[in-house]
Amino acid sequence: MTPATFKLNFRHLTPDGRELGVRHADSELAAVDAARLREILHAMEKAIAQQSPSDPAAPEIRITSPHGVFMVKSANGRLRLHSWSLKSGTREMTVDAIIETVGGKPVEEKPPAARRVAHAPAGKGSAGLLGRIPRWVKVAVLVVLFGGINAVSGWMLMRPPPDLLPPHEMLSAAATERLLATIAGEFETGSRPGDRWMTIVRSGNIRVVKYGPKPDETLLTARAALVNGQEVLITSARSMIEIKDADTLVLFGDTYKRMKL
Repeated sequence: MTPATFKLNFRHLTPDGRELGVRHADSELAAVDAARLREILHAMEKAIAQQSPSDPAAPEIRITSPHGVFMVKSANGRLRLHSWSLKSGTREMTVDAIIETVGGKPVEEKPPAARRVAHAPAGKGSAGLLGRIPRWVKVAVLVVLFGGINAVSGWMLMRPPPDLLPPHEMLSAAATERLLATIAGEFETGSRPGDRWMTIVRSGNIRVVKYGPKPDETLLTARAALVNGQEVLITSARSMIEIKDADTLVLFGDTYKRMKL
């Protein structure tokens, strides 16, 4: 079996991974084996560990493999892998774990530690006091309590949902398909913790991930609409994605720029 090779695209980083900076033009290596990829990732890891906090460079390597497209970025001086194959969408990883993942071997993601709930031992304080309350009083309180809960729940279900969208006209499925084909791709507000990464696919599915120690993921669907004569996307969360141009989108006031290949 022929060993797998990877296509690498570099941004703010030299092709050997040793130097980073905005002065470095985008570059590409067409066919790199796993051993060479490991060397480049180790060099990148060393370079970003020495990066000054004031350095505006956002080094990244896009890895295209037989198993998908992956993005390796800098996060707090460490390597972070972005991939649809990860449940969290993004995860801080070692070089060895990255090599295994892009090579097609799934890496187990540990679930958050279960919270332990401490149960106080029964005592004579409040428990003893409740024990002296007549049963009919307890039943009456529960009836009033549940009646109030049901009334509030019914009111919340019957009231119309809030809608912060401006007046708009939904467009046809064909118009939606055409618009999505134009803007489909990956966008981000930046590459540091707190920034967001948005992926739009032609089917209308949208994924938004917030970078950080605990990535926050939102899955949406979208349809095309007209607002003041301009085409926009209306999401399943009743939010609007403004389309400034093919490479610039705005969601909830945040500007997303298309990620370069």
